[in-house]
Amino acid sequence: MMIDNKKRITAGITATLATLAMTAVNADELISTASEQSNLNVTIYNSNVALIKDTRKVQLPPGVNDLAFKDVSASIQAETAILKGDKVVLLEQNFEYDLLSPGALLKKYVGKTVTVVTTNPATGEVSKAVAKVLADNDGVMLKIDDKILQLNDNMSIVYDNIPKNLRDKPTLTMRLDNQGTKEQQLELSYLSGNLNWKADYVANLVDDNTLNLKGWVTLINDSGTSYQNAKLQLVAGDIHRASHPMPLEDLSMVKRKVAVYGANAAPAMQEESLFEYHLYSLALPTTIKNKQQKQVSLLEATNVPYKKQLVVVAKDNYGWRWWGDDAEYQEQTVNANIVIENKKANRLGLPIPAGIVRGYLNDKQGNMQFIGEDRIKHTPENEKITLKLGESFDVTVKRKQTNFHQQHIAIENAVKTTRKEEVTATYEVLFKNAKETEALVEYKDIFYGDWEIVKQSLPSDKINSRQNVWQVSVPPKGETALTYTVKSVY
Repeated sequence: MMIDNKKRITAGITATLATLAMTAVNADELISTASEQSNLNVTIYNSNVALIKDTRKVQLPPGVNDLAFKDVSASIQAETAILKGDKVVLLEQNFEYDLLSPGALLKKYVGKTVTVVTTNPATGEVSKAVAKVLADNDGVMLKIDDKILQLNDNMSIVYDNIPKNLRDKPTLTMRLDNQGTKEQQLELSYLSGNLNWKADYVANLVDDNTLNLKGWVTLINDSGTSYQNAKLQLVAGDIHRASHPMPLEDLSMVKRKVAVYGANAAPAMQEESLFEYHLYSLALPTTIKNKQQKQVSLLEATNVPYKKQLVVVAKDNYGWRWWGDDAEYQEQTVNANIVIENKKANRLGLPIPAGIVRGYLNDKQGNMQFIGEDRIKHTPENEKITLKLGESFDVTVKRKQTNFHQQHIAIENAVKTTRKEEVTATYEVLFKNAKETEALVEYKDIFYGDWEIVKQSLPSDKINSRQNVWQVSVPPKGETALTYTVKSVY
């Protein structure tokens, strides 16, 4: 019954709402809408927040005025609002987010009188009566004369006006003291939630050495408001937010404009440094509708050099486990990676926002095939981008421990004698290649304590205090064995 009542209410006030919404809530209240915008800037951050700067030309008589600033974001953080005008002083502001709807209007009229229109279902005769709204809980209760009735399908309600504090759109109301001219250019800046962006990339592998990289920005607007012909900017980087947002302050900007595009592509966005972040500006204004996902071109670079890598990081590393001389081989994961150097010489050399890179490669028939994806972090210029696209099918690696020895040792100095453990272990790693071409595998092992490689069948490099790496060449349809002995002191 309650659902039917709501339908009846909606039908009864549709025409009334259309008329009342055009009427000022206060006779003395001035109204500014998006139609008066002279400029609109939207800066969206990675953290589901945006800075809106809305500039409007408003006729504001000298003295104290109440102004309803309509069409602001429904997700505005009102405490961050900053108003600028020529000799205009902000005395008070309120964010009115109790929006006009059949249910909201009815609740405002509880305890007040309305006109009830009743249609006789048999004859079609229409009658009107003045009623008092008693309640809107599990159904709408009305008092007509001395009778208590429940609103039914044959009744509709007509309202005289819209209550003062009920708005048809999200509205920021302000009390302003205009000490300047009547024609004012007001600039309202504020933070809004529920606006976000992310970057997505397509890497088309042209051959074994080069790829084409295309980047897109996906904008997500769930703020409850549309932004018409906005100058769009995006900030890449992780900004810190306090639990309770404070008024926004101007950030100093170090301008270093760089065209974000490849040698054969037109500029998509302009990039510049902003504090410790990077700011991307869209060249042309764009409209961001509410409940919309919009894609905008970010970058395009062709013939970008890359290197393919097969990488193994040894499992069950030395020092934590002992299988003994008769240990079985353990299969190792062979990751198939591609590595891109973000340098100008490689037709890149720009700050690349975090996002997902999806790899594609044409088969022998020329059909594009998906070969994997990986998420990248914010990547500055001259840094490497490593994409883990999957695991190798034809190249396999297995490893076993062939020897293990542990003993107690004493390390003496002038002050004291320290007892430690010395562990020596030997490993055998077998690499197999089922391909028709040579495979180069980067094999890494992780060690602990004070360690050194005391014997090895292939040369290696110490990457850091815990990692050692071997570059292992595996012939076509063949195999290669690697053995090494490591000694560590704990």
